[in-house]
Amino acid sequence: MRWHMLKTFFRTLSIALALLLAIVWALSLLVTPAHAASVTITPAGAFDDNNGNYIQAHGGGMIKVGSTYYWFGEDKAGENASNTSFQNIPCYSSTDLAHWTFVSYVLTRQASGDLGSSRIVERPKVIYNSATQQYVMYMHIDNSSYSENKVGVATSSSVCGNYTYRGSSYPLGNRSRDMSLFQDSDGTAYLLSEDPANGLRIDKLSADYLSVASAIAVLTPDHEAAAMFKFNGRYYLFGSFLTGWGTNDNQYTTATSLAGPWSSWSYFAPVGSNTYNSQTTFILPVVGSSGTTFMYMSDRWTTSNLGTSPYIWLPLQVNGANITLPWYNTWSIDTATGLWGNAVSAYAINAGGSAAGSFAADEGYSGGSTYSTTSTIDTSGVSNPAPQAVYQSERYGNFTYTFPSLKPGAQYTVRLHEAEVYWTGSGQRTFNVSINGQQVLTNFDIYAAAGGVRKAVVEQFTATADANGQITIQFTNVKDNAKVNGIEILPSSSVTPTPTSTPTTTPTPTTTPGQTCSVHYTVTNQWQGGFGASVTITNTGSTSVSGWTLGWSFANGQTITQLWNGSYTQTGGNVSVTNVSYNGMIAPGGTTNFGFNGSWNGSSATPTAFTLNGSTCTVV
Repeated sequence: MRWHMLKTFFRTLSIALALLLAIVWALSLLVTPAHAASVTITPAGAFDDNNGNYIQAHGGGMIKVGSTYYWFGEDKAGENASNTSFQNIPCYSSTDLAHWTFVSYVLTRQASGDLGSSRIVERPKVIYNSATQQYVMYMHIDNSSYSENKVGVATSSSVCGNYTYRGSSYPLGNRSRDMSLFQDSDGTAYLLSEDPANGLRIDKLSADYLSVASAIAVLTPDHEAAAMFKFNGRYYLFGSFLTGWGTNDNQYTTATSLAGPWSSWSYFAPVGSNTYNSQTTFILPVVGSSGTTFMYMSDRWTTSNLGTSPYIWLPLQVNGANITLPWYNTWSIDTATGLWGNAVSAYAINAGGSAAGSFAADEGYSGGSTYSTTSTIDTSGVSNPAPQAVYQSERYGNFTYTFPSLKPGAQYTVRLHEAEVYWTGSGQRTFNVSINGQQVLTNFDIYAAAGGVRKAVVEQFTATADANGQITIQFTNVKDNAKVNGIEILPSSSVTPTPTSTPTTTPTPTTTPGQTCSVHYTVTNQWQGGFGASVTITNTGSTSVSGWTLGWSFANGQTITQLWNGSYTQTGGNVSVTNVSYNGMIAPGGTTNFGFNGSWNGSSATPTAFTLNGSTCTVV
């Protein structure tokens, strides 16, 4: 009897377990499979690998294998515009385009030959040949004077494995400088390269991708650094003008056939922005379950230290044959869905008021009172101004704002929006501001900083979230009441000033107390009667520079003939260069760069003294 009871018990238990497993299995069918979460991309931000090293993939390209993206490029660590010799071609991997792992150097410097120490190896691009089961890399091969102009080829059986270099050549007998690859939907591959004698070429590769088989099209002779993608049966081709390391307003053209006809070249970024101070290198299609984002990849060359050159990644907006590239301080991408979004601020609040545009209603405060006005506030002197309603409301008195849920130890940019609407002279309202206990403004006078009543001004600082992931901002009265109109907390390095409207007049730059600076002036090229130069300004002070003018004198009668990333005037040997709309703000420790071409006669000595907004700079 006991044995019978035991058998009955275990049979019942087995049935119950089977039913439970069946229920669990059925419920699992209702669960949506997990996918990679949306991640934030910060153009010109910190692109570090898993070891904390800045990624060396300049002039690079990407290929996707399975769910993993592989990024190849030039190792420029420790190099400058006068020293660009080949070091390595690294390979990095990522599944979300934000977190990158260094895998290996797939090509390294050799004792001699094309990959030797005095050679130029640039713009590596990789595609996969399914017939030969080989990954094929093309690259620009040159001598140190950039007069050889060849393409090189290497292959590997694995995407991030050791590549075997197969030599270089002149494609179809033509010279080739900045180049790229394009693989069509039918598997046919093409070399895109700048032929100095003829123009931007589109050449078809052989079936094994190891050589150039035939010419397809030759476009205008004014473009290099080509990149291409295809969408809905239309080809989109991008290129940069020929200004060396200096940036310019890049353009694009479209066609329904690679042989043409191709449309007239058009600008896709705001004219005068020099494509946000960058040069096209690659267009990556991020294809997902819900759509495709075409990610514009470019380099913002820092000629004095090429290895630190920032990467500018932005989502292209495609509308038929029309392409636009708006600026986003930060944006998000989900590689699983293929969709992107605009991730702008960690916080943006309208102090003392209700929600206005992207600014949320007042929150996170302790103490103080509120006031509002209907007076119009002049925002023409402010890059990235807040909505008008933000400057028309305020919190005043002694008060504190606390912003939680930030990443502990991470750096953020704090922007305080201010406008004086009551006092009509300087010295009538002064107050102090501290961030996480460190005083950042002392006896701050809004009227004096803005240059008048009902004029907006923005004070910008870098702050580190504390161990609890908080940033605390304290406002303390000195004379009358402290006040603030709006507060933004943004991820560090995400602020590239792009005004929402162009000021009708350019505000006169003012020298911020304690502002210091350094200038690095480099001659990038020189020929009989002419030269090219690059100038990098570094803010070595503790406060932001908002609007700048750099001045110097030429000693030998040099004359600027063309300048990018700034506007200039020259009287005799005296030169004055002023920022343009998108590069007027230089954060503490930050840099900005402009370049120019000039003429000379007899000699061309380097300037030895510079002033920024009237303050003498250190020459480095």
